[in-house]
Amino acid sequence: MSKKNTSMAYKIAKYVLLTFLLVAILSPILVGDRPLICKSESGFSFPFVSEIHLKDHTNKTGWCILPLIPYGPSTMDDAAQQGVKPLYRPEGKSTKFTHWLGTDRLGRDVLAGIVYGTATAFKIGFFSVFLSFLIGVTLGMSAAYFGDDLWRLNLIQWIFGCLVLLISIYYLWYEYLIFSINVFHFIVYFLIIVAGIFVVNRYLFNRTNAKRFAIPLDTLVMKLIEIRKSIPGLFLILSLIVLFPKPSLWNIVIVISLMMWTDFARFARAETLAVKGETYIQSARVLGYDSLRILFIHILPNILPTLLVVICFNISSAIILESSLSFLGIGLPVEEISWGKLLAEGRNMKLWWLVVFPGFAIFLVVLCLNILATHFQNIGPKNNL
Repeated sequence: MSKKNTSMAYKIAKYVLLTFLLVAILSPILVGDRPLICKSESGFSFPFVSEIHLKDHTNKTGWCILPLIPYGPSTMDDAAQQGVKPLYRPEGKSTKFTHWLGTDRLGRDVLAGIVYGTATAFKIGFFSVFLSFLIGVTLGMSAAYFGDDLWRLNLIQWIFGCLVLLISIYYLWYEYLIFSINVFHFIVYFLIIVAGIFVVNRYLFNRTNAKRFAIPLDTLVMKLIEIRKSIPGLFLILSLIVLFPKPSLWNIVIVISLMMWTDFARFARAETLAVKGETYIQSARVLGYDSLRILFIHILPNILPTLLVVICFNISSAIILESSLSFLGIGLPVEEISWGKLLAEGRNMKLWWLVVFPGFAIFLVVLCLNILATHFQNIGPKNNL
């Protein structure tokens, strides 16, 4: 493929993904059976914002602005049950009430489901890759930079760090299982604890003259990667999902993150090893710059082009994995709409439009992400700095 065709494909893919992203962000406004704005004799009301403002939008004394798709993803149309084909219009209703992509066996609008499924897919894709990026890149870069003998801790730091970390994990997990705290809060609390351990060890216990012991960080990270790669993905997914008391979108995010962090760790480690011997890194060390500054200010921007390729591939993999789990009925709550659930229902009911349209959405997003990955792979680091 010529450079011109590649550039054109990249631009098209970029705009298509931007369109999907906007649809995902604006899905509550684009889809719904509740009016956005109503005007009546008493003035303006906003049923979309609050239940208090909910009015009957058939009121003859005023007017209402409905969403672009005037059906909610769970709204059942009694006149369109058992699955109607695309472009079906219920009798006695205007064209704006047309089921453009048909309905499922319960009379739910397929286009509304695809729009909400877009939001679900992008939430899982972006958040899972963001979390795996944080874990994998931090471990990979640290393993390559510090190696097996550069990071040294004294006995007090070892004991304090291990005790506080183990006790914190126990109580956080206990709170999650008993009181069902939000997974996002669980992650935030854990990161705060880790940061606190780091700060205390660095600025309080680091000044003692006790004997220091090297942490074989590189060996530990590589062994963790080997252990993760030795476990089959499907077995790991099923094992991790069982640990969660109830289905949730954030549970899927955590499970996918625990599967994908090794890709970021391997590439971050390899790229860091390639650049840490460069002159500018050695100069930064001689100038006395902090290790964190060298890692995240000098090394990370130079290895980011390679990581962008991994990000694009992993987002597409996360979307495919989520759709596969939803197709099998694993992980997500019953009320959560996703592309995989639409595909599963289309297979069970033999409704071709429930297979073609969600399948095409998955294909289009994954194709565009792969085109973006190819573009980032072809351009060199010099063009990105």
